[in-house]
Amino acid sequence: MLKNELGDLASYRDIISYPTPYSGAKAAFYMKFAFNIPSMLKTIKKEHEIVERMLSREKYHRIISDNRYGIYSKSVPSYLITHQLRFMAPKRIRFIENRTERFVSSKKDGFDRFIVPDDEEGTLSGELSHELRHIPRKKIFYSGPLSDFSRKETEEDIGLLVSISGPEPQRTIFERMIMNQQEHFPENTVITLGKSEDFRKERWKRARVYTYLSKADREDIMNRSRLVLSRSGYSTIMDLAVLGKKAMFVPTPGQTEQEYLSEYHMEKGTYFSIGQKEFSLETALERAKEYRGIRMDGDRSVERILNLVG
Repeated sequence: MLKNELGDLASYRDIISYPTPYSGAKAAFYMKFAFNIPSMLKTIKKEHEIVERMLSREKYHRIISDNRYGIYSKSVPSYLITHQLRFMAPKRIRFIENRTERFVSSKKDGFDRFIVPDDEEGTLSGELSHELRHIPRKKIFYSGPLSDFSRKETEEDIGLLVSISGPEPQRTIFERMIMNQQEHFPENTVITLGKSEDFRKERWKRARVYTYLSKADREDIMNRSRLVLSRSGYSTIMDLAVLGKKAMFVPTPGQTEQEYLSEYHMEKGTYFSIGQKEFSLETALERAKEYRGIRMDGDRSVERILNLVG
């Protein structure tokens, strides 16, 4: 996806992904989480070694890491962009959450600042990056939301935008659930499948379906949509806030961050959320009308970050 957007404006290096403990069952989450800790620490050490080797061959002026804890060097000003200064545990077990915050805090000597794409009040991220115990406030820079999109004054002629995304097999499960409830699609529904490896345009009865859209097309369709149905990923929430769109969420089962964000915004009255097992498009469309959404200005967020990193 990045190569489609940026082309040869950047060079690319592959690094191993962090192991994920996502699981639908709470007990399985903790087992996988504990099992994956040694692997994650090993991956962080390896990626740090990769950075140091790169610096020995090439000159870099700044390092900006997108949620990768080993992408830094003490010889180059380094910044970590993250909305997760603590990880949310199933059933909100505070001891575990405090330990994860301590883990992030342990990286503070490697990074000049932690850049959080939210405001001081925690409008978008809640306790993921606020009400902290172990990370010094002076280490955190709240930049405001980061989004590819800008709000446009245009007619909202798309009744519903359904954004299907996330890891398999849950992405396909969610897609099938949407397909089976087509009779409830509002007029002029658009569905995106989040498959960046190819581009196809299809038709499902009352909906136009795209496997993948360019940034310009995504921005156009988001601006024209009256309501958005999606997972509750943080990037999506930032896009919605910048565009001032109403939305309803179906968090990916087992992704505790998405489940927390869904609950948080439900309690605030900003976005309606429903679990995947209980999902009913007819019910969600009706309930979403009760929630006000969020409107935030993201126009100066990148400028603030660039001023910070010099």
